[in-house]
Amino acid sequence: MNKFLFHIPLIKRNCIVFYLFLGLFDSYDAQTVYISPSNDTALCVNETVLLTANFADSVLVLTEFSDGFFGYDISDIPFGTEDGLGTPVILSDDQNSDFLPIGFSFNFYGTNYTEFRISANGWIGFIAPLTGYFNMDLETMDANKCSNMYPNTGILGVLNDFNPGNIGNRIRYQTIGNAPNRKLIVSYNSIPFFNASCTSYATFQIQLSETSNIIEVHIANKPACDQWANSFRTGVCGPIPNPCSETSPICSFYGYSGTNVEMNNVAWRYTPQLIGPNLNATYSSHYWSINGVINSSGTNINASLPSQNQQQRQYVLTVNYDIPCFRNYLLRDTVTIKRKSFNPAFSVNETVCVDETNLVTFTGFIDSTNTFEINWDFDGGVAFPGSGLGPHELTYSQEGLKDVRLSISSNLCDLLTFSYFIQVDSCGTISIEKLSSPLTLNTYPNPTSDRLTINLSNSLEYQPMRKIEIFNMMGQLIYEASSSSHEINLSLKSENLPSGILQVKIIDTNNNAFQARVLYEK
Repeated sequence: MNKFLFHIPLIKRNCIVFYLFLGLFDSYDAQTVYISPSNDTALCVNETVLLTANFADSVLVLTEFSDGFFGYDISDIPFGTEDGLGTPVILSDDQNSDFLPIGFSFNFYGTNYTEFRISANGWIGFIAPLTGYFNMDLETMDANKCSNMYPNTGILGVLNDFNPGNIGNRIRYQTIGNAPNRKLIVSYNSIPFFNASCTSYATFQIQLSETSNIIEVHIANKPACDQWANSFRTGVCGPIPNPCSETSPICSFYGYSGTNVEMNNVAWRYTPQLIGPNLNATYSSHYWSINGVINSSGTNINASLPSQNQQQRQYVLTVNYDIPCFRNYLLRDTVTIKRKSFNPAFSVNETVCVDETNLVTFTGFIDSTNTFEINWDFDGGVAFPGSGLGPHELTYSQEGLKDVRLSISSNLCDLLTFSYFIQVDSCGTISIEKLSSPLTLNTYPNPTSDRLTINLSNSLEYQPMRKIEIFNMMGQLIYEASSSSHEINLSLKSENLPSGILQVKIIDTNNNAFQARVLYEK
């Protein structure tokens, strides 16, 4: 595991070790990861659009906690052991002790412990049992985050396969000092390897400090020994998350993890950290997936609908941001590619007369690279030329509400229909008969289909109009309006006035009344 390979001892290395679940991350700046163009896009089968990945080099992560324990800061320190005396612990190969007193309350990964157990294979733990863990394949150990078949919730002095051989002076423990600054010292003194050709012995100590909860590992000597996976590890092992998955962000951090090399007079310190809610995560990697299948790790990707039977594809950009020891903090953005429809829109006059020409003009959009079909339905009208996009000259011989439709389709894009309603009327003429003089009634132009102009401006002795009233043949008032000018224009058709003789009455501002008859034929 090169990620955790820290060679000894020249450079101080800092890392905050996180024991967190994904649910503890509350929010982030979503604009740091996005796809451009960002909008969902519609395409025909033979079209493509270039999607580009955009992401920041780092993001600010917010947690649920205002302040709390999150892990350890690791650093190289000068070597310096306490005496290797204390109470002997008699163990044989792969054995572990009963619970032993720490001598004070010790906080490990946020939990307080007063007891611990010692393993014959170079480490101590705070939960039972300590199975005979030794220096097996480290990558296999790290890949099984949820398995209790590997070390967890403990401190590795030198994780290897030792055999104390039931000799008491090889493993000892003692609590030294005075409260609140006591220390637990666990000493492995000249402990032999198990069934190995190595004739040398390993000597090292694990030290736990009261109040500060600092952990130190001091290795006086550890010879190289080609045994099992030819590896060894020293450091801290976090608890298994609950619930746990293969992507759970459990992290153990190590002073050394890797090839079984020789070490002499080296030491590491693990200092617990209390931090606030804001964490900085740095970019690690990114990839594209299409409908859930990983496809590319490039900056750009060509999005398309490659099949005539495929209506939609989701392109997801996933960016992995790295918090120290938290390897799966992911941010995502999604663009959906849908099947495009042609736009068959057109414009036309919504109201016309019988036999009047109406121009139908295509205003939509088609992809000229596609083969497509155009289908018009003029709802009984006569159109010229009547096929293709047009424009078309359209006439109707009968009145009524007409539904004109255009559909455009192809085997590469979806069918879409555009509909427009046209009102066709049988438009009539107006004739005027004067009943009183000098009222002047004119129509412009004459004859006209429906428009009546009433004009008093050609006689200066008359004042502007104040009121207009129209009566039907039964003398019933069917229309009235106010006016302050010498002229008014009425659209008899839009006012839904009946055909026949209409009596028009004008009252000016001096209350003079003028009347005229109008023959209106629809």
